[in-house]
Amino acid sequence: MHPVILSAATKLFAEKGFEQPTMDEVAAAAGVQKPTLYAYFDGKSALVDAVISNLLLDLPVLRPTNKTAPLREQLVDVGLQLQELAAHSATVSLALGFAEQRLSVEQLTAWRTRHEEFKRFLVGILKHHCSCERPEQLAQLFLLLVSGDLRPVVTAAHVVDPERIEVAVDLLMRAYPRVPSLQTTPHY
Repeated sequence: MHPVILSAATKLFAEKGFEQPTMDEVAAAAGVQKPTLYAYFDGKSALVDAVISNLLLDLPVLRPTNKTAPLREQLVDVGLQLQELAAHSATVSLALGFAEQRLSVEQLTAWRTRHEEFKRFLVGILKHHCSCERPEQLAQLFLLLVSGDLRPVVTAAHVVDPERIEVAVDLLMRAYPRVPSLQTTPHY
């Protein structure tokens, strides 16, 4: 019953926001009686927290790229993954929760961690392939060019746009020359 309630609540919150739906509406959408909701959740706040935590678990995770692939191919792959993350339905719902200030400190940290994972991975790629003094700043710039913005309230407005990724990759590759020789296998 718990997954059915979470699913119905998630759908309602995505449609109406976290504040508007009542516990009566959630119960009706889940096909249960209101006392059943309270058997699983102490109240609406606990239900919202459970939905948000579930959404965080549903976010796509970074799929490492082929480390032997050319830099351009790796950057395009990471760019597509970033845009898929930004366009994911869980991201859209979480952005709504962020806008309504419903995310706890722990949930907001989990949200940010997902983007930091991409940034760390990009730093590794850039350190290995590019001649740049500040790979962390370059990774952040690439994230912004591909996603537009990493703040949860803005991120969800994006869709997958391969052309935007190509432009970001082209800018990066023109601005920073490749490292002339690759001595070792990358460690990112």
